[in-house]
This record gives sequence, C-alpha cells and structure tokens, in this order.
Amino acid sequence: MLYQAMSRGAGRVRRVKKITAAITTATVVLSLFPASIAVAAPVTLFSDSFGSSPSNTVTGWTETEGGSSQAKISTGTSRPGSPTTGQARLQQRASIIKTVSTLGYGNIKLEYYWRGDDDAESNDTLKVLWRKVGDAVFTEANNHVLRCDQTGYPACAWSSLISASLTGADNTSIEIRFFGNANSTNEEARVDDVRVTGEATTTTLTVTKVVINDNGGTKTISDFPLFVNGSSVVSGAVNDVNPGTYVTSETGDADYNATLSGDCDSNGEVTLNQGDNKTCIITNDDIAPTLTVVKTVINDNGGNKTVADFTLKIDNNIVASGEANIVSVGDHTVSEVSLSGYAASVWGGDCDA
Repeated sequence: MLYQAMSRGAGRVRRVKKITAAITTATVVLSLFPASIAVAAPVTLFSDSFGSSPSNTVTGWTETEGGSSQAKISTGTSRPGSPTTGQARLQQRASIIKTVSTLGYGNIKLEYYWRGDDDAESNDTLKVLWRKVGDAVFTEANNHVLRCDQTGYPACAWSSLISASLTGADNTSIEIRFFGNANSTNEEARVDDVRVTGEATTTTLTVTKVVINDNGGTKTISDFPLFVNGSSVVSGAVNDVNPGTYVTSETGDADYNATLSGDCDSNGEVTLNQGDNKTCIITNDDIAPTLTVVKTVINDNGGNKTVADFTLKIDNNIVASGEANIVSVGDHTVSEVSLSGYAASVWGGDCDA
C-alpha cells in the first residue's frame, strides 16, 4: 500500500537575501538649533569694593568674629585706583564669607587686592579660601604674610591685583572666605575690590549613529536620518543647544534592530543643564535571515507516520519542523530523509521545485 508524504512551506533550494555589510561609523562636527551661551570673555559674577562709609560690619558677607567689630569696613588707608574708599579689615582671626553662583560658567577666578600690617608678627597671615557650597572643608587659594615695614619684610602697601584660579569651581555654587589669621586686635589684614569671574559655557548634544552589518546588511549611516526634537541632525555633529530635555530619534529600517545608549535613556530622552556636553548613540544591527522548514504528513491511505518520523535538513544540518533557523545570506538546500511507503510532493513555500 502506498502512503503519500507532502512537505509544505519547505523546499530544496532557498536563496536568502538581505541588506548591508560591515560595521560603519562616522563623525562629523557641525552646529545645531538655537545656540546657547557661547564661550566669551570673562564675566563678573560677583564684585565688592566695600563702599565709602565706615561700618562695624561687612555688609553682604557672613562674618565670623572672636569679639565685637573685628570684621569691619574702614575708609582709612584707601587703595589707590579703587572706585571707593572703603576696604574690609579683619582682626584677630575674624573672617568674612560670601556665596557666589557659578552656574553656567567655567574657568572661575577670584581677584582681589590685599594689604599687610606693621604690627603683624611673622606667623600672621591673610588666608584666602574657597569651597563648593555643601562641602565641609575649604581649599586654600592663597596665604599672604601680613608682616611689613620690618627688617627683612616689604613696605606696607597695597598689593597688585591677585588672581587665583579656582579649579573645580565651575558650574556650581561656591563660598569664598577671607580669614585674618592673626592673634591680636592690632594685627589686621585689609582686603579690597574683590571680584569673581567666569567664562560662559556652552551646552551641547551630539547624536552618533553606528551601523553594524554582520548578517549581510548593506545599509550605511546615511540611510538612517537622525533627529533631535524632530529637527534633523548629522551623525557625530556637536550641536549647541539650550538647557532642557530633548528626545533623539531616527528613521529606522525593519531589517535592523535599534538600541539607544550613551547619555540617552531607552526612549531617546536626555536632559541637559547649562554647560553639559552629552552624547547619545543609536546603534542599528542588521537582523540575521531565518529559514523555517515545515513538514506535513498526510495519512489518507493507512499510513501512521508523524512529522517526527521524518528527518529534515538545511544544508545537511538537521532541523526541526516549524522552527525558525538563523542562516547566512545566500543559497541553501532543504532536504529530508525519505521513508518507504511515502511519496514526497513538490516543494512549496519560498523554495523552488
């Protein structure tokens, strides 16, 4: 008795076609949408010339004193060239502290003039310090010896402009402190024309495209248009943007899987503060082709074989009926081990006859 077996959705020769080949990356530098703050000349973030009126307090500063009026404003011994006659005077370990915002600025500098005292001893100093708001410890920017008009020491006079770079003070809030490190009320430090400067920083967003073609794909970077908030951008371009939240996206391809990485989340969203420089990466990896062999057994003449009784192969590799098999791009041969009593039909599906 003859039993007939028929294979459907399978075939003897299958040409699997795909798109793309090789890993491709590119970097281009351009500009994007509304430019934010451009790098410019130093900007004054804070200044104080201490006015022209004597005072037992230093207005606008936080004072630390061991006794009354040890931090004060004096108009005696005014500094030549100053716009006012006042200066801060610090006696017997008094100090003054000022909070300054440097948000949006880099290359922060502290500028000031200072003067010593002829009553000061050799270990009396003016300490100039700073720290980020919230930090426990101050960093010393300068430590000036106050003793003057004595043998081996300079004449008592106002210094030239002192400029101290505050490394690490960019884009934050800081406290600056002048500390009269002396032991007596007649040993004092003078400070005048204090200024904090910075350079405005830019905020940038870069979107980089990576194309991986390891499964026969042929697409390149230019085949995937990129966007930030719907505006077209170029892969690798450094784009000036305003602080805020942005969404990066692309025009994808069904034959590629896309993943986002870098500073973007999985939805392509990224938030930038003033001075941030962030990069989002969109990677497209070509999807490997698959070949599925489906076995159908017809037992309408007394046969009792099932699908499991027939050995199926792709290029002589045994496969299971109905399972998707990852294959390389190109031609493939699908076959089966015949069983006595069953006749195979012509191949169907995507295979040729």
